[in-house]
Amino acid sequence: MGSSKSRPRKKGNHSHLAKVGTPENQQYEHDVRQGYLGGSWAWIVGIVFMIAIVAFLIILTTID
Repeated sequence: MGSSKSRPRKKGNHSHLAKVGTPENQQYEHDVRQGYLGGSWAWIVGIVFMIAIVAFLIILTTID
């Protein structure tokens, strides 16, 4: 599949991650979801940016 000089990938040490289904893993997944969805400033910036683009396009189309 690979070239003749290719080497197999090194197996990573994932011991720092909790096993799937454990309470630690469930807490970690909850925290990650909160970071993406819960009260994130990126959502506010995105909404303001979209409103600015729509306003700009409206202004562009009305100038004649």
